[in-house]
Amino acid sequence: MVLDHLGHRIVFAADSEIPQWREIYNRRQYKKLTCDVLAVPHHGGLVNAGGVDLDWLYDKALSAEFAVLSVGTRKNPKHPREEVVARLLTSGATLLCTQLTSKCHDTPSMLHPSVLRPLLPFGRSADNAVKNRRVCIGCAGTVVAAIDATGCRIERLREHQSAVDTLAATSAGHPLCRPLPQTTAPFDAESAQETTS
Repeated sequence: MVLDHLGHRIVFAADSEIPQWREIYNRRQYKKLTCDVLAVPHHGGLVNAGGVDLDWLYDKALSAEFAVLSVGTRKNPKHPREEVVARLLTSGATLLCTQLTSKCHDTPSMLHPSVLRPLLPFGRSADNAVKNRRVCIGCAGTVVAAIDATGCRIERLREHQSAVDTLAATSAGHPLCRPLPQTTAPFDAESAQETTS
């Protein structure tokens, strides 16, 4: 489903797979579908898509300024796939996950109720807080995209990005949406030869 409003676009990709995107691409006469916000297909899973398919999807067929991954806090998360996150980052999209997974923090439950403080706790997060259960740990939480005459914006984006940067700086934090810092300089064969000869 695509929402076009005031020259801006939000794509709700649901559980679409590569064959559906190839059909969309063909129907669009081989033009890339660009959007302001993409609800990433299949929670960032696209289980039947390999590297070549993902490269094609996010290079040729689809691009977004913001990519929202609807994921849940689970013990053994399947979503999002690291390959999907990497392709989205390479495409230039800013990523926002609704909840934190163990792929992004060693012990997500320690961050209850969320990385980004919720404006109002509601739904499962609030219910679990009352029951003292630490599941459904929010990252961006509910993502609100607003389109008006001034453009398309993600509410609380700066606050969210700052919270994720802070998480990335901790020893237990390793958000997929942030590249890992290099602890050593990359190996350079040419320099190594110069110093040994």
